[in-house]
This record gives sequence, structure tokens and C-alpha cells, in this order.
Amino acid sequence: VQKRLSQEKNPSKISKTVGTSFALRIITSLVGFAVLFTIAYFSQPPLSYAIYSFAIFYAFSNMLVNINSFYYARLDQNAIALIAFLRDALRLVFSAVLVVIGFGVAGAAFGWAAGIIVALVIGIALAKRDNLLHIGFDKTEARQILSSGIFLNATQFGSYLFPAIITILAGFLLSVTDVSIITVSLSFATVFYLFLSPLT
Repeated sequence: VQKRLSQEKNPSKISKTVGTSFALRIITSLVGFAVLFTIAYFSQPPLSYAIYSFAIFYAFSNMLVNINSFYYARLDQNAIALIAFLRDALRLVFSAVLVVIGFGVAGAAFGWAAGIIVALVIGIALAKRDNLLHIGFDKTEARQILSSGIFLNATQFGSYLFPAIITILAGFLLSVTDVSIITVSLSFATVFYLFLSPLT
């Protein structure tokens, strides 16, 4: 979507791409939310709190990614930085406040979700102000977005899937000490990747 928007000059086609991509994000957000909510329903606290929170977080952050794509296409660094700052700062603030006032683990989990909800509301307001937000659905446009998106994301799928599988297997098959070692190793790998990624 980001590439298509950066290359497109026709306002009507831009609106069609924006509207269709946002509609697809809403659909995938609802599906993901439903799946995670069902898993949380059959889980026990405190795990269920974390999954409920992640269900909310996933749905709203998924749509916020779409708002970010619109600004990346316009190379609007101020809006990109503002949304990123609000996304991270609000999650931290809400979680800290809910823990301090006595909600414990549930407060930390749902504070994380509350922060992303507020960040999305602000992001939508910014996109509306800048005339970047359109709601609509075009089947041809949807096919083009999905075909290109699936192909591009397939190349990154392994980098996301492998650490997740390692963590899940470690949680079920290894001791707490072994899980800690693997988690720290993955964290160091991520840090090195972030530092070296601008060079690639």
C-alpha cells in the first residue's frame, strides 16, 4: 500500500487504495480479535488477561499500522514520529497508572491495550485532518493489495515465526532458566539487527 500510494498521483485512485486497504485492515483486525478472544475465554487467569489484552492490542495496532503507511507514503516524518511516540508513551503511562492504583497484572495488560486505542484515535484524527482517511471497498483494488502484500510478507514471515516458535516450545519444554537464556539471546539479536539495519 505504501509503495502504491507513493507512486500514484490520481486523487480518485489514491482514495480507492486508501479506502480498500483500511477496510481490509478492519476485516483482519476483527478476525484476529475474534480468534484471540476465543482463546482467552478458554484460558485461566492471569494468562487470560494477557490474551484479552493482546486481542484488543492486535485489533487496534493493526489499523494504526495502516495509518502509518499513509504517512510513510507521503514521507511525513513529523506525523510518523508523533504517532510512534504516542503509541509507545501512552501504553507505558496507562499500564503504570493502572498498576499503581491497584489493578496489578490485569492493569498492566489492559493499560497496554488502552494506550494503543488512544493512539489510534489520535492517528485517525490526524489522517482525517490531512484528508488521508477514506472508507470504501473495491474488489479489484483488494485483489491487487492482497496479492502484492502476501508476496512481500512471505519473505519476512520466517523472521517473525521462528522466534515465536522457539519461545512457545521453550515455555512448554524447558526450564525457567533455559527460557531466560533463549529470551535474552533473542533480545540481543534484535538489538544488533536494529543497529545494523540502516547499513543494509
